[in-house]
Amino acid sequence: MPEQKPLRFWTKTKAFDPQPSYSNSDGTLHLVLLQREFNRFRLTGPRAQKVLLASLRPHQEEELQDQAIYCQAALQLSSPAELLSNLVMGHLVVDPRLQRPKKRTKAVGKVEQPPSSAGDLLINQPKSLPESPLWSKEARDRLAKGIMSTHKYDQLREQHAVVPGAPCAFEQQMQALPVILIQRPGSQDPRYKRLAYGCGWDVIAPAGYGMTLWLTLTMWGARPGGLRELDTVAREAGAEVHLPDTLAGVQRAAASADELRARYFRMPPNKRTNYRKLAVVSPFTAPWRHLVRDWRSSLSPASEGLSFYVLRHRQQLEEIVESIRHRSPLPQTLPDDAIIQIQLQLLSRGHVKDNALICLPTATDHKQRWRQLKHNDQAPVHVEPTQPDLNEQLRKELRQSHKLKLKRLRSRRVREKRRLQETATKRVHIRPANTAHLVRDQLQEMCRLWLPTDPAEMRDSVRRQCSRQVFGYVSTAGFSFTEALVCAVGYVTPAGLQQLIEELPKPKGNRKQSPLMCLVRDADSRDYRWASFQVNLNVASPAF
Repeated sequence: MPEQKPLRFWTKTKAFDPQPSYSNSDGTLHLVLLQREFNRFRLTGPRAQKVLLASLRPHQEEELQDQAIYCQAALQLSSPAELLSNLVMGHLVVDPRLQRPKKRTKAVGKVEQPPSSAGDLLINQPKSLPESPLWSKEARDRLAKGIMSTHKYDQLREQHAVVPGAPCAFEQQMQALPVILIQRPGSQDPRYKRLAYGCGWDVIAPAGYGMTLWLTLTMWGARPGGLRELDTVAREAGAEVHLPDTLAGVQRAAASADELRARYFRMPPNKRTNYRKLAVVSPFTAPWRHLVRDWRSSLSPASEGLSFYVLRHRQQLEEIVESIRHRSPLPQTLPDDAIIQIQLQLLSRGHVKDNALICLPTATDHKQRWRQLKHNDQAPVHVEPTQPDLNEQLRKELRQSHKLKLKRLRSRRVREKRRLQETATKRVHIRPANTAHLVRDQLQEMCRLWLPTDPAEMRDSVRRQCSRQVFGYVSTAGFSFTEALVCAVGYVTPAGLQQLIEELPKPKGNRKQSPLMCLVRDADSRDYRWASFQVNLNVASPAF
């Protein structure tokens, strides 16, 4: 019998790295990702100061007394915009559970001492202001080990609290919580958005204190918000959270298109919008690639597969704004595959939805606008003529033939059942239909006949899809409470913007120069409305 030898495996398993690190080739740069180490809370709005002042009580530390006094004085100002932009402050506070009120209360921000002016805070800034124990890994590990759980805290409160809500002796021994406050300046361009709109604070807390601090902020009047509220704040600021050239923007647009498509085909045929008659080639999503393709000056075989991107270069955006202001040609260095982010505002009644078309006006539209202004006419400046639907009769014939085929197959199964029943001693059931593949093919064919032709199949299918040339799309739209107007965020092509500037009518005499305007039309409407727009310069660093 041969000798049995043990089988040995030499493995080096590294299934999870809590802090991945990266280095460059020559070793001069080392990057460590501190994921799962911090919690970030973003406070936006006029009451952010009072909420933080009520939620964060400074810990009595002699060595950090100047830092605590400065932080308290900064939080007593009326707005975060009065401080230095992007100011970083380290703050050592008591456990947030000790500052929590009995019930949800609106923070009023009681001032214990006369508030300092913003000028004094700018001049008398301590050198140790950004210092915090959170910068040290040993301090973060010590905080994670020394945190008191909520269960233990409640048990100690039950044992030591004589009166509900009264402070206990053991609370003085609880470890202090270091946080980092980062000021957000908000809007810095008053011509684009009101100055300091969107200013606030970012609160950085260590891991383990996320829920504790979140509950304290909420109990003092902070309102938690999700993705919908974040999109609303971004739209009010004239920007967008997920740009269409990012991975998150592409995934979100695809999910929204699938949802709109499914909702569209859940409706009965007589309730569906016929986009073929409205001359809309892409009703559920904005075809950015095909829009850039149609407006590209030189089309080569190699440029067919090029993608698009949102222009973020501030110097180029400033040159575009100067060209618009002086009605001069755009810079020649602008790439053809870029799209420019703009903010639109409707000039009259009407509403704008997502995926609306941004079109070029004609000379007739400008003349019609002056006539409407003279008579205070709020009607649409132009109405899209109804286009013929060549597939309407084909859909009816296909639907009738599909119904007849299903009836014929059922009649065949019924006759087969009757024939078998004549010679059978037991009851015969009709066999299954097995027509799922027919119904699925019919649905796919009907969807293809209902929706317009794919814009990828032909040139200029997006640019010249309707009676007005399309040079952009609306990404997000809604009513703006700060402007009291219907506002939207969209993207246009540089070539279309250049053509718009060239076709503007010249002012006659001493007449004031007309603002830069375009036409906007919803995908499910035939009405064209006037909208003014301006270019966003802070695409790379939004104000929200």
